[in-house]
Amino acid sequence: MESDNNLFEHPATEQEIIALVKRARAEKRKVRVRGAGHSVDRSIYAPDGINVMLDRYREVSFDLEKMRVTVQAGCHLGWDPYDPAGTSTTDNSLLQQLDEKGWALSNLGGITHQTISGFSSTGSAGGSLRHSFRENVVGVSLIDGRGMRQEFWRNRDPEFDAASLGLGILGVVSTITLQCEKRFDIIGRETICKEDNCEIDLFGDSPKSLQHFLE
Repeated sequence: MESDNNLFEHPATEQEIIALVKRARAEKRKVRVRGAGHSVDRSIYAPDGINVMLDRYREVSFDLEKMRVTVQAGCHLGWDPYDPAGTSTTDNSLLQQLDEKGWALSNLGGITHQTISGFSSTGSAGGSLRHSFRENVVGVSLIDGRGMRQEFWRNRDPEFDAASLGLGILGVVSTITLQCEKRFDIIGRETICKEDNCEIDLFGDSPKSLQHFLE
């Protein structure tokens, strides 16, 4: 396992993540995992804890029969230009690998530099009232505070929702399993207008309201 001047630990396998959690438990320290750094530092890092970056833990594996992909927690959705490790690329991103398979996810947010674990465990879902990224999440594995691996599956485990939306408080996310669909195109248009002449009422509740438009 690599370490960079005690700033971050860089586990490359699930067993190395387990070892870090067990070490933290023995030393009575906190474990914090950096995703894409999308939140402010004070909400991510533990000053006296073990801070982890999963830049060496980003492999994906495909279940062709079920059209599912299992993604290691450090994999970015897309290219992260702010990746401090400098190892995030378009080619090793999840979305590029899905696209090469002719697969897609139901919905995403407006930016894609987040890690799969950060995007999922913080409840990010994208700008749609019809579709949600949550529809794609069918399984999650995490390393709990004892250093034990736990698996939770949709429609099987009652704890699934809590585990898949745990904000990191239930353990270190190890893998996310996603149900994919066939690649599709998005058709839309873009307009620029003044607020008083806009076809969408951004702040009202009329038939021209933003909610009505999204529905």
